[in-house]
Amino acid sequence: ITADATNVYCTTVDGLVIQTPLAGGNSEVLATSQGNSNLGITTDEANVYWAADDLGAIAKIPIGGGAVTLIATGQIHPSGIAVDATSVYWSTDDAIKKIAK
Repeated sequence: ITADATNVYCTTVDGLVIQTPLAGGNSEVLATSQGNSNLGITTDEANVYWAADDLGAIAKIPIGGGAVTLIATGQIHPSGIAVDATSVYWSTDDAIKKIAK
């Protein structure tokens, strides 16, 4: 689970990425079919990022919805994701990885 100034975001073991307004209201499914994606989620000012373990990928989607982009594939058990101003970081079975946004 992660949050920004407006929404809370979570992922599920059945492959959903969900956005819920902090002020209350209905949740919105941003993405489906993401495999077991409950191993890491984060956000920045523009996107939501998550580790999709079953897909061996790191993915992102614009806040509010849009197309899912796989930003790293071929990952072995990706989890624990973080972002800063320039990069996305995550862990795998044997390393900490980094890719430019």
